[in-house]
Amino acid sequence: MTTINVKEYLKECYPDEEDIIVFDGLDDAFIGVGYSFNKAVACYNKDTIIAILISRDDMSVEEANEFFDFNIAGSYLGERTPIIIEDMFL
Repeated sequence: MTTINVKEYLKECYPDEEDIIVFDGLDDAFIGVGYSFNKAVACYNKDTIIAILISRDDMSVEEANEFFDFNIAGSYLGERTPIIIEDMFL
């Protein structure tokens, strides 16, 4: 997996979209940019986020899922809150 710096990527590729919110420490889970109500938003893969929490933070599967549910998926950061994608085709 190639790690990118999401903030640098967004600054370079979406210079007119200065307000895109990103999740710190989850660059490997970033999958692209989507649009919600004509606003560009960062998109992340749920399974990759869980895997990062397990490996990086030494969480169990249950702990990672609970942390994800309450602190990531359950967070509202404004109209540019990132979108979480659950890929059913992987």
